[in-house]
Order: sequence, then C-alpha cells, then structure tokens
Amino acid sequence: MFSFLSRIIDHILFTALFIAGIQLPAFIQQYKQLINGKLSEASFHLQKYQNIADQFFSGKLSELITNYQQNADPAVNHTATLVSDTVERVSFLQGQFDGLSQESYLHKLWYFVREVDVASAELTLKNFQPAIPLSIEALSTGVVFAIVALALKFVTGWLTGQAFQLTKPKRLFR
Repeated sequence: MFSFLSRIIDHILFTALFIAGIQLPAFIQQYKQLINGKLSEASFHLQKYQNIADQFFSGKLSELITNYQQNADPAVNHTATLVSDTVERVSFLQGQFDGLSQESYLHKLWYFVREVDVASAELTLKNFQPAIPLSIEALSTGVVFAIVALALKFVTGWLTGQAFQLTKPKRLFR
C-alpha cells in the first residue's frame, strides 16, 4: 500500500514540477516584454537629450553632458547626471533585450540565469500570468526541470538514508 501511495505521490510531484518548469519560458517572455517597455521609455527620454545634442553639439551626447557639468547652475549640473544615467540605462536595457532575443533557447536561458536584473524579475513575478506554452522549448524545460528536481530528491534521500525503496508488490491472492 505504501509503495503504491509513494508512486502516486511521485507522479503528482513530477506533474507539478513539470508544470512549474514549463512556466520558465513564459516568465522569460514576460520579463523580456517588461525590459522592452523599460527600454522604450528610457530611449524616449534619451531621444529628447539627443535632439539637443544634435542641435548644439554635432550630435555628441558626451559634449552635452560635459557642457551641463561645467555650468555654474547646480540644477543644470544635476541634469548632466540625469542624462548620463539615462545613457547607461538605455545601454544596460538594450544589452538585456539583445541577450533575451537570441535565437538559441539554451543561450537565452543561460543569459537569463546569468544576467537577470533582480528588480525587473521581481516586478515580472508580481505581475506574472501563468501560461501553458506548448513549444518544444517549454515542454523540454518542464521535463528537464521535473527530472532534475526528482533526481535531487532521490539523491538527498539516498544521502540521508531515506531513499524510497522499490519493493516487489505483494500478491493479493496466493
């Protein structure tokens, strides 16, 4: 009886882990959309400074920033920091977006794990809408996630001496 229940629990656990695993591609897609929205907003603001640089500094934002920094007015000095921060933000977000737009799913996944912006990931998670994507990438991620998680469960149980034991089912009739 215990062996039967153990197998049922393992099947349920595998299914739950599989469903959790296939959420990762959906989460990455929603994260990428958030990054794209932030990139669009930052680029919109940077374009206004770029227009000023085009008009007065031959298109060189660095000269605009230097001019703001050398101004005696502290408010204009502070604007130099805002422009510089916006340039850095656009560069960072563009890098994030490009990394998440790679053709290879494995490269995209590796980039996400390695370069995730925690604040953006938390915001994505807060607004995350679970989905059941039926792509090869999502299904394979789900299977791999479930197998790895169950393997870790088994290894942990084995190391602690509590690995479930496969026993021969008892015969109901003799």
